[in-house]
Amino acid sequence: MLNFSYKETIMEVNILGLIATALFIIIPTSFLLILYVKTASQNEDL
Repeated sequence: MLNFSYKETIMEVNILGLIATALFIIIPTSFLLILYVKTASQNEDL
């Protein structure tokens, strides 16, 4: 019983870690992509 709850706690921490890591990667990447698309479209107009 103790082993099961211990493993469950580890899984919860790992899932939260995966979510945090995904957000840490996705948010800056999307920000840079938006900036790139904006500058690329501005350069096309010139």
